[in-house]
Amino acid sequence: MVSETIEAPGETAPPSMPHSWRTLLAGLAICAALACLSLGLIGRFLVKRPIDLRGNMLGLAVQFEDSLAAHQIPRANVVRQESINKRDEQALWQHYTFEVAVPETLSAEGVERLIRRAMLERNVAVSAVSTPTPTDRTLALTSFGREFATVRLTGGKPPILERTDLTVACGRLADEMQALLEAHGVAHGDIQRAPATPRQNDTAQWTFTEITAPLPQGLSVAALQSLIESGLSQRDEVVAAPDTDHTGKTARFTITYMGLECLVLEVASAGTEQPSTDVPPVQLPVLSPLLMEPSGEEEDEPDVERLPLDSQDLNGASLTQQPEGTEAPANTPLQVAIIVDDGGYGGATTDKILGLDPRLTLAILPNTPKATDTAEQAIKKGFEVIIHMPMESFSPASDFPGCLRIGMADGEILSSLRQAIDEIPCAVGVNNHTGSKFTSDEKAMGAFLKALSTFTTAEDKPFYFIDSCTTRHSVAHRVAMALGIPTEVRDVFLDDKPDAAFREAQFENLVAWCKKDGAAIGICHFRAASAAFLADKLQELERRGITLVHASELVQ
Repeated sequence: MVSETIEAPGETAPPSMPHSWRTLLAGLAICAALACLSLGLIGRFLVKRPIDLRGNMLGLAVQFEDSLAAHQIPRANVVRQESINKRDEQALWQHYTFEVAVPETLSAEGVERLIRRAMLERNVAVSAVSTPTPTDRTLALTSFGREFATVRLTGGKPPILERTDLTVACGRLADEMQALLEAHGVAHGDIQRAPATPRQNDTAQWTFTEITAPLPQGLSVAALQSLIESGLSQRDEVVAAPDTDHTGKTARFTITYMGLECLVLEVASAGTEQPSTDVPPVQLPVLSPLLMEPSGEEEDEPDVERLPLDSQDLNGASLTQQPEGTEAPANTPLQVAIIVDDGGYGGATTDKILGLDPRLTLAILPNTPKATDTAEQAIKKGFEVIIHMPMESFSPASDFPGCLRIGMADGEILSSLRQAIDEIPCAVGVNNHTGSKFTSDEKAMGAFLKALSTFTTAEDKPFYFIDSCTTRHSVAHRVAMALGIPTEVRDVFLDDKPDAAFREAQFENLVAWCKKDGAAIGICHFRAASAAFLADKLQELERRGITLVHASELVQ
């Protein structure tokens, strides 16, 4: 008989625990550890997983094609070959190859410049891989540190041959050599100077001159050599060792400029007395500083402080002209743009200028040692950058490398401008350096401004032009207006005399023009005194209710 346990009505058995609390907590700890391990493995996978840049690179490839089409290169001329997948430890991307047939109206060199400007604003680096012929070249496009495209340019017209014009510098060197001889007692009539002979190669054009003269009395050939070399020691002119005869009384000096033979000086002694080897303490004629090329040494900007100022061909009345008429209505916003000319040499003054209010507009001279570097630093700090284009002046002392001259062919002007834009690709406008002669010539200015209208900025906008107005006969502003180029004209030169009183008076003149017209443009220069002057006066503008703006905001 089986006995049964009968529970009393209303009583329930307590629930049983399958595991102890300790066991439960241990299980939870194991689960947490496994979760952490899983997260660690996932994180490690994500860190090591390559970044997918294929979409980015495809977008850049499409933008590249669009930029070519926007600059008159038919889409039919651009063939994009099938992409190739690439990867490294950190990323995967696609590499494209473009075959671009350059139209006959353009050159491969010009299209390369176009590509460099268009890609600059997209942070794409462009490098030349090869240039097998003048009409064929291969480029590499790089973004995110990885090459994503090869561009082969073929066809087009041959590029315009660009030659640096050194004729003026070589002619001046011959003048100064003759002056040196005359300063040491050689009569003008005893110096025979042959007519200058034009010469050129693929990179430059210059003149060659032969001078024959008696050896200055009291000097040996060696002493004359020391005399000449002491006058040329800090320049690119190189005096070759003289070729002397056995008597040591005649010699032929060969002098080069920028590596080019431009002058031969033959001297002969008529007497038999052995001349002294000591150089007499006679003051040497000062050679033009414009024959000096930057040495690359860290100096306190000796060249820029001695550059000819833009206003040198203006008389006093034109330089300090006061506004006439009533002031603008009281509620008119007052704006001033200040352009700082002659940038591109670097040094302490440049550092001071770059530390000022970035609403200044900096005008950079092409063909200067720090042009590109100064422009890039300025853009990063928020300054506006324009090209300070050298133009021919009535003053012969204003010659400058790359200077535009009356009589230049349209192709030469276009080539010089293209070179300047390539050197300063972040520029958005142009003003003239000196140029009293060039800006007075309607034909020359028309050729230049038509050439300027064929270019666009890195943001694909037209360049503007500021007439520095270095002569009251300038037609530059009028011609620019007729051609539809955004333009304006300078109102005041702030620092074209070295004294502080002049700068103060001209600053008040700038304020007066601003109050009359509602806006005004002033020009000063990369000079130590001007940098200190600006540091003080820019704050004063704000206190007087005048807003400093970039020059682009005032062009029409």
